[in-house]
Amino acid sequence: YIPEDILPVWIRRAVGPAFAIAAMTALGVIHPPAGAHSVIYASGSYNWVFYVLVVIGAMISVAPAVIVNNLSNRRQYPLYWGYWSEYLRLQWRRFGRNK
Repeated sequence: YIPEDILPVWIRRAVGPAFAIAAMTALGVIHPPAGAHSVIYASGSYNWVFYVLVVIGAMISVAPAVIVNNLSNRRQYPLYWGYWSEYLRLQWRRFGRNK
């Protein structure tokens, strides 16, 4: 939260979505509701509890998608798990050699 005497609300409401959209574009994960959330947070009407609830809601909504899509052999969600997949693959190979 930035106090109103440092940065007025109308500027925060303009700059918040601009930074959110720029960050999403740089990361390659465009999600329009995230821009809307930045406007809500910039208004200063909500506190960190609202933010935590949004993050928990996002995790709860992604968990079933991951489970259901990975039950099929023809689908995988997410397509890339990051560096952990390569790390676990190497560990699995090492484990197989030690038998």
